Amino acid sequence: MPKMIRTVIIDDDYYAIENAKLIISQLGIDIEIVGEANSVVSGIKTINKTKPELIILDIEMPDGTGFDLLDCYEDYDFNIIFVSAFNHYAVKAFKYSSVAFLEKPISKDDFCAAFDKVKSEKLEIASYKNLAENYKSQKPFKIELRTREAIHYVDVNDILYIEADGRYSIIYISNNQKIMISKGIGEFEELLSDWNFFRTHISFLVNLNYVSKVLSVDDGEILLKNNSRIALSGKKRAQFIEKMKNTLGFEI
Repeated sequence: MPKMIRTVIIDDDYYAIENAKLIISQLGIDIEIVGEANSVVSGIKTINKTKPELIILDIEMPDGTGFDLLDCYEDYDFNIIFVSAFNHYAVKAFKYSSVAFLEKPISKDDFCAAFDKVKSEKLEIASYKNLAENYKSQKPFKIELRTREAIHYVDVNDILYIEADGRYSIIYISNNQKIMISKGIGEFEELLSDWNFFRTHISFLVNLNYVSKVLSVDDGEILLKNNSRIALSGKKRAQFIEKMKNTLGFEI
């Protein structure tokens, strides 16, 4: 018989708790509900009493946030699935991290994906703290990059450019570091859409703050402040120049 994962649900919405319990029972997954709570204060009491291995945690509650609850623990050995009715910046904050999250109303497929994520690996507390920092900011700024060897927390402003390498992406950082990630460049283009990044070419996503000049039309390249030469598609040239003028006041 598989080991049951001791789980606590913390949500101020009674119907959300009941829906989560219904989905868990219908899926027949290895979860045992050992406690419920509807606030930060009652959540802390329930966690301390039941010692869960997993928490299904609502973000916004009347007496604080799920992050306020986590701040009460210097260390913890439970995994977390966050639940929320997101606003735009909340979605961005979660996309900048690799933690499991669910949007209300919860669906069976989404719950299965989130459960598989927390079951497959215990996330670092640093990942939750990075998420909290981004969530509290109106505009997330620190991206989490996971490789086989390490977890890197990189300020978006320190990214020079991203280069496509098949199904992978290489992130070039201002400190001369480069990190290869198993995500396509299209994911990063969407993720960084609120920042001054521009897809100059099918293979390049560039931080416009580091652009030094546009080279000749025949070259089809731009020069960055670190002297990197980046391909500029002819189809993208006019849009690129317009973007530089409108967002940075850059005259070319």
